[in-house]
Amino acid sequence: MTMQPIRQIFEDAPDFIPVPEALRHRRVEIILWPLDPTPNEADEGLTDYERVKVDKIEIPSRDELHVRR
Repeated sequence: MTMQPIRQIFEDAPDFIPVPEALRHRRVEIILWPLDPTPNEADEGLTDYERVKVDKIEIPSRDELHVRR
C-alpha cells in the first residue's frame, strides 16, 4: 500500500502537530513553511547590507558541482 503525501494548512498553528498513525515510526519528511508575510523575528535585526537581494539565484547541477578540474 502506497501512502500519498499529506498537506495540511493550519490557520493558527497548534503547539503540537499530530502525526497520523500510519506514518508513526516510519521515515518521513516534515516541512514547516510560514505562509503569512509577517517578517521573522530573526530578520528584524538585519541591516539592508546583511539582507542581500538578488534578481536570480543560480544553482549548479549535480554534474557541474562534481566536475574534476
